[in-house]
Amino acid sequence: MSIRTKISLIYSGLFFVLISLSGIFFLQYFIETNKTDITKHIMNYAEIATPSIVHSYEFYKNSSPLLLYREIYPILENNPYLVYIEIIAPDGTVLFNSQKARMGINYTEKLPPNLLKAAKRLYPSTIIENTHVHVFIPYIDEFGNHLYTIHYLNDLSETLLRIKRSLMVILFIIIVSIILSFIVSSLIARGITAKLNKLKNTAFELEKGNLNVKFSIDSRDEIGELATVFENMRKTIKQNIERLRNTLDELKELDRMKNEFVANVSHELKTPLTSAIGYISLISKRKIGYASDEVLGALKIVEKNLNELSLKIDSILQISKFQVGANHLAMRNIDVVKIARRCYDNYRPVAELKGIVLEFDSDESVTVFGDEKSIESMICNLIDNAVKFTNTGKVAVRVKMGKNKKYAVIEVEDTGIGIPEKHLKRIFDRFYQIESSNARRFGGIGLGLSIVKEVVDLHGGIIQIRSKEGEGTLFKVLIPVKGGDINVQKDSGN
Repeated sequence: MSIRTKISLIYSGLFFVLISLSGIFFLQYFIETNKTDITKHIMNYAEIATPSIVHSYEFYKNSSPLLLYREIYPILENNPYLVYIEIIAPDGTVLFNSQKARMGINYTEKLPPNLLKAAKRLYPSTIIENTHVHVFIPYIDEFGNHLYTIHYLNDLSETLLRIKRSLMVILFIIIVSIILSFIVSSLIARGITAKLNKLKNTAFELEKGNLNVKFSIDSRDEIGELATVFENMRKTIKQNIERLRNTLDELKELDRMKNEFVANVSHELKTPLTSAIGYISLISKRKIGYASDEVLGALKIVEKNLNELSLKIDSILQISKFQVGANHLAMRNIDVVKIARRCYDNYRPVAELKGIVLEFDSDESVTVFGDEKSIESMICNLIDNAVKFTNTGKVAVRVKMGKNKKYAVIEVEDTGIGIPEKHLKRIFDRFYQIESSNARRFGGIGLGLSIVKEVVDLHGGIIQIRSKEGEGTLFKVLIPVKGGDINVQKDSGN
């Protein structure tokens, strides 16, 4: 007789009697008292209700508190646990209390110290005091500003009393079930424990990476079949790991050769290109020989194209450097405002030629610990991208110090063609361009935004993008002031 049959016959008879006698009596009782996790229900209810409460408060805050109480009364009525609702300012001042508002009183007291810390958090939180549950839901606008915190006080005394009674009944059933199960399982386990322990110990060895251990159990039941399956799996895993190791070594070598090839070719192209640009410049300035105006015009076109080619090669070289990590960066304290101003000055003539406005707004000084050349390349690439894809309107460059002065905020916003939503996930991939190769109207090789992302990552920052096709794009970069010593994602509220 198989193990499954033995266990099925014994346990089915035992639990059939136990569940039949106790289940009918207690089923309805537990359905009514333990439907859902009460705390989770309260939190979900509060998160859903918060936007409506804030909207009503914004509309009625200058009116009688009774009007606001009338608006949120359905929220109080629909939650049997809810005692009152408070709207709290970021500094802890209670702007509205539903109990006071019901009597027409404007309540502007400070929140008690034991609740103040939770009210200032930028994420939902709860405080449990005996039978009371305080739920705090912060309301943050789309720009990360903490406007209000909604405080929900819930009384669970009656519910907890019912749960305690239910737990006593359940505990009694569990104790009886454990005693009966222990007696039955002890009788059955003697015959299978040794085999299972052997199978378990072998599996532990496999988990540690010992692929030479074998699952060898002489048994004709399900445990023996399981051991055979594990043994075949072990052999397959061992073979696959060997193949993967060989493949990985080959891929590493190919990647190394590719990186060396790209870097070498870029360097080799850069040298003659620089020389050619230099000689063309000398000829254009008529410092070497004499050239007619027609020739000079042609040389200017050649020089322009060679400079564009040189910039593309520089981008490829920069990407090659990023592949070795942050070791090549010259990290020091730098003023991001001065760097952004240089990029702004470089692209202002280009913007004027296109008939668009290039705006600049910044704090007096924003200092971060970073690599100046990389940061400048990042900002210039963002401005270049914005100017390139904007035909009318403006491009705005903003540099500010972030919240708590822990990170710098760099924004480049344009009124250009925008980015289709389906391309947003891949916009930072290397060599990725939205338009097809046959219709690239704007030039470039798809490395600008990739360089931006690499620079941000190497400085421990984050980059956010908001874009709508036909209306424009906003790139927002957050760089930690102390070189990645803080969690920018958390501190920025995003």
